[in-house]
Amino acid sequence: MLMCMSTKQQSDQQSEKQIRAEAHFKARELLRADADQARHDYHSAQRAVLNRTERLRKERLAREARQSIRAPLAASIRTR
Repeated sequence: MLMCMSTKQQSDQQSEKQIRAEAHFKARELLRADADQARHDYHSAQRAVLNRTERLRKERLAREARQSIRAPLAASIRTR
């Protein structure tokens, strides 16, 4: 037995599909925006780590250079 949907039922069904589709689209847009922000935050954090590493490396090399100059100087003073 075939049952035909009334135009009211068809209309309701179409509007439900439309509402679900719009909700799905909005959810995807929010996820995309969140992903863009997360990617930006990640890259900013990576840049901060690289900058800090570079600064610390320069400080370490300068400290080691100072120590390498002081060590022979201190040794020559002790041997006198």
